[in-house]
Amino acid sequence: MAPSVIHCVTRELRREFRGSKDVNLLGITSSVLRRHPVADELSGFRVTLNLAKGKRFFKFFIDAFMVRQDRAVAEFSYMNAFQPASTGTEYTLAQAIAQRGALG
Repeated sequence: MAPSVIHCVTRELRREFRGSKDVNLLGITSSVLRRHPVADELSGFRVTLNLAKGKRFFKFFIDAFMVRQDRAVAEFSYMNAFQPASTGTEYTLAQAIAQRGALG
């Protein structure tokens, strides 16, 4: 996925938290996820939100994926609070999409 996609996602997330009084956005980091051999291409990135509510700090993870087979493209995301998804989960989700004909 292009860095511009990650930039757009983080900009929108910052905008959403700007007016929040309950939860403070302390920062956003992003990283490219490890590629798996699924379809013609599987790429993805993880956006990590560092949040605070009162004196409690926590993280929220958003994984976004793109699976491509020939000219067909499928996109999906996986969100998880407190703990990122394991690489096996990413691979299983991508394979399920490819096998169910979403790219056919």
